[in-house]
Amino acid sequence: MGELEWGEGSDDVSLFSTLTPAEEKAQVDAARARRRLESDAGYGAIFWPVEHGGGGLPRAYENAFRQRPDTRHVRDGPLLLKLAASA
Repeated sequence: MGELEWGEGSDDVSLFSTLTPAEEKAQVDAARARRRLESDAGYGAIFWPVEHGGGGLPRAYENAFRQRPDTRHVRDGPLLLKLAASA
């Protein structure tokens, strides 16, 4: 890597993605659809207590389920869930 020069190169230090509203909505819709499918198949709340509608299994089962190769790329978390709830 060469010497850094003041005022040259990208000044982008954004912390968030630069998705358009339509792209962000598409991601949220896809995540919501995936969550719906998982819940319908009984995988929505693997470690929740049975009396609250969950599977009653240890959290390790949930962690293992979330580490499947086909779900590692899925954006998830409180922000996405908040966005999905407000969409």
